Amino acid sequence: MKKFDLKIILIVLLLAIIVIFLTINSNNSSETPRLDYTNEVYNYTFTYPTDRTIEEYSADMVVVGLPQEDSVQSEAEVRVLTSFSDQEYGDFQSFVTQSLSNLCAADGPTGSIECEGIDSREDFSSDNLVNGEKIYLTQITRDFASDETSEDVQGPFYVFNISQRSDSDYAILVLHAPLTQTEINENLISTMAKSLQYTAE
Repeated sequence: MKKFDLKIILIVLLLAIIVIFLTINSNNSSETPRLDYTNEVYNYTFTYPTDRTIEEYSADMVVVGLPQEDSVQSEAEVRVLTSFSDQEYGDFQSFVTQSLSNLCAADGPTGSIECEGIDSREDFSSDNLVNGEKIYLTQITRDFASDETSEDVQGPFYVFNISQRSDSDYAILVLHAPLTQTEINENLISTMAKSLQYTAE
């Protein structure tokens, strides 16, 4: 009886191992293959899915999104924001708040948007141990015709301090969705942020 029980236990264990192995392989094969992007000026790299395309407008501005005939339909923007020598920021956190608020501001023919500071922030670390913050802003939208305003939350913005990789006093690397988009591909942006790593200078 004991030998019979032992055989059953061994068979169950073997089946469990096979199921786990097949599940892991299935999960790995269903992941979208990824490509690397490396910024040679600020010495950072991240990955993005092969079904997306990337456009580097400058070392300070990179866009990832769906390929179109002669352009990219932006789903994620990667920017480097630097301090100006003639402007006082007080400290690094003040620079971050002001830079993100400036990034958020826009005027159009029928209305305007602006960000009035940080709604929430939390520590963030990439899979490669690059430390930063995940920040949401308080956004104010104004309708010129009715003069009415509405308040919303804009974000997330993944922010990394790259001051040591820049000639400016302060510099941040920011990953975020295009500010004009209502539907945000947060999975794409967070996956890019998680893959961030610094390269040798």
